[in-house]
Amino acid sequence: MLGLLKSEICKSQRVYGFAEDRKSKKLWLGSWNGVSLYNQQTHRFEEFIGQDQLKDLNIRTLLYTDNSLFIATEKFGLVVLRDGDISFFDKSEGLLDN
Repeated sequence: MLGLLKSEICKSQRVYGFAEDRKSKKLWLGSWNGVSLYNQQTHRFEEFIGQDQLKDLNIRTLLYTDNSLFIATEKFGLVVLRDGDISFFDKSEGLLDN
């Protein structure tokens, strides 16, 4: 899999978190270069709506459930991606820390 990561969208050699969408057979990968989406059926990385807004985030871990991707970041709190809409939650939203 490392060869795929180097040759495709995922620019970082370190993946800090991943989450699987079992229904669509896609794998979400989080690194210090944002989030990438890998299609397990076509064996290719895909672009997704909102990807540009996530490219500068340092991702710590991911959780995919109920058509939503929950993204824990190093400095920007929690980010939720659902149907192309992105919501940011940080200290001002009640988190203890970012």
